[in-house]
Amino acid sequence: MIAKTPTADRAGIDAGYQGRDGVSSTAPAVPAWDDVAARLAAAKNYWVVTAAADGRPCPRPLWGLWVDGALVFTVLRSTRTARNLAENPFATVHLESAEQVLIMEGSVVELSAESVGDFFGAWLAKYAAEGAVASEGVELDRMIYRLTPRLAHTWTLNHFPSDAVRWNFGES
Repeated sequence: MIAKTPTADRAGIDAGYQGRDGVSSTAPAVPAWDDVAARLAAAKNYWVVTAAADGRPCPRPLWGLWVDGALVFTVLRSTRTARNLAENPFATVHLESAEQVLIMEGSVVELSAESVGDFFGAWLAKYAAEGAVASEGVELDRMIYRLTPRLAHTWTLNHFPSDAVRWNFGES
């Protein structure tokens, strides 16, 4: 999969919203997408939000890898997240910071273990310091998913709303 570089535009923020920079008349420069993607790659925890068929949201902090312009993550087959994605293959992802916001939404597909190469090796290397260990047959109990972004939103608390950017990847 070849990563798409999204187009960026200033997010249309309602005038009623005020951040620390609510009176600023000059917007900071739009960050380079490569810098945003670097934050996605470096993130430890990704808040992945799925929805049940009846619309109930299900937010979960998950570990994952940013690979070729998409978030690849894994969950146990028995989880609510896996059941939700089987019913509704879309998700929203939010990084942990509420001061340097990065929210992404897109479609999610299940991947075969063969199609992701050494995903578990890279995942274990990234999360070894957090206690991730290899277990015999663990891959068999896990679903691997790829979220391909459709939209992303970024802003910082210090410059909101003047630095709010919407990133459009086109249809995913």
